[in-house]
Amino acid sequence: MNAPAPHLAVVHPAPAVVARGPVARSDDWRHDLPAERAVLASCLLDPEAWDVVAPLVAEGDFYHPAHGVIFAAMAAVRARGEPIDVLTVCAQLRQADRLNTVGGAQVLGELTDTIPMTAWCDVHARLIVERAARRRAVEHAEAFVARAKSGAPLGAELADVMAKLDAVPLPVAGTPTLEADVEHHAAVIEGTAERRRLLPTGCAALDRALGGGLASGVVMLLGLPGAGKTTLALQWAIHAATHAGPVYFWSGEQGRDEVVVSALATAGAVPLDVARDPRRNRPTPDQAVRLDRAFNDVHGMALHVADDTTKGRPLTVAGIVAAIRALNATAKARGGKRVVLAVVDNLLELEPREKHRNAWDAVIANMDDLRRARKLLGIPIVVICHPNGDPMKGHLYRRLRTGDIAGGKAVGRKADAILCLHREDVHPTRDHKKDPAVPGLLQVYSDKVRGVGRVYAELMELKSEHRFISTGDAGAEPFADPAATAQPDRDVLDDYGAGDGLPDCGPEQPLLDRSEGA
Repeated sequence: MNAPAPHLAVVHPAPAVVARGPVARSDDWRHDLPAERAVLASCLLDPEAWDVVAPLVAEGDFYHPAHGVIFAAMAAVRARGEPIDVLTVCAQLRQADRLNTVGGAQVLGELTDTIPMTAWCDVHARLIVERAARRRAVEHAEAFVARAKSGAPLGAELADVMAKLDAVPLPVAGTPTLEADVEHHAAVIEGTAERRRLLPTGCAALDRALGGGLASGVVMLLGLPGAGKTTLALQWAIHAATHAGPVYFWSGEQGRDEVVVSALATAGAVPLDVARDPRRNRPTPDQAVRLDRAFNDVHGMALHVADDTTKGRPLTVAGIVAAIRALNATAKARGGKRVVLAVVDNLLELEPREKHRNAWDAVIANMDDLRRARKLLGIPIVVICHPNGDPMKGHLYRRLRTGDIAGGKAVGRKADAILCLHREDVHPTRDHKKDPAVPGLLQVYSDKVRGVGRVYAELMELKSEHRFISTGDAGAEPFADPAATAQPDRDVLDDYGAGDGLPDCGPEQPLLDRSEGA
């Protein structure tokens, strides 16, 4: 009589279920099969996923036997230094005579069809480990109950089961010491390692105030309508795409046609109406030359723009992360550069992964995801946002505070930097009959820039070139005298006490020198 077939030989792939977000739950305490499929699919789709998953999950943590076999095959492929994909894993399973055990090659293809994104692979991996820990805990507890009923010495049995329960691995990552960080900092001081990379914005005054440029993290641009948030963010994006590497621009308000007109105007340093319709708004000979050059520059620029007409445009933060990681994977395969900057216009247009009671809870949930995205991507993520109310006092405005951000202080605490933008000529805070506001002057200030502290800088809008430049630079006539930009603007700094946008400047704490930054 033939021996019965092994258990794995009769395992059939479970029905395809679309992978869920980082808070995926299962109705069965023993397993989360969608999370298991999501982890395997992430490793097949994303070259970087294995390095994230491998330290967390082991073959025995998978509940579905076929999933554990596939994971072991991936480990063998990676141990040989080969890339993990459907073909290499199939070859490994065939070599080990286990391809039919998992249900055939079509199972691997189905895995990659059931996951829409790979951004949350480590969270799914922890779900697998958590279910595995529950199974082991229950197994030890059931064995203890059985032995206790049999009359075995209770003290010894209790000590044994407690020791086994203590040994159950929990889905948490080990906390490292400062050893590696100290070694890296020493190498930086010695000049054998690179310092923290900063991404210049192209605005000299702001870069000085920020200590060199934008650090990786979530940078919020807070301003009233007409302050120039989108224009400034797009200017940074063009500068980064020209000098550093690819940029991902997620547009929730402007269409691609509007973005391209604004990009042409900024890149060509021509008025916006000239870039929009040069036949009707005749450019000067110099403007025509610059605009012609801008068409070539923007045409070849690595500026990826996703608007509501873009096929497959992501709607959530997780989707944006997946899109950027896909661009990085393609760039790595072709020997190109990774994405160096992401811009989200704007925060309120993003959809949360789950339904929430109100709009503010949804905004806070998106901020949690943005904080997570900064760790996954390691680049600056510039997010345009609006105030949570109308900052009017009578017929005048008041300058924005960091706490005015949509979503309130709960959102502000989750950002790495909140840069407030103020245009006195557009949103006056005082009567300018005797003291006229400077046209085009943009004040950028913050009491929250992680790693820097307070920030203050002044930029000047050049409508004739559709861009902002630092005050005192060529073309900024109202501040052509360098001495005019060497003293701090007491109207801005003195109006903000502690908890009111900028820290209080006491007698022993000098006001900011905008020529040196914070």
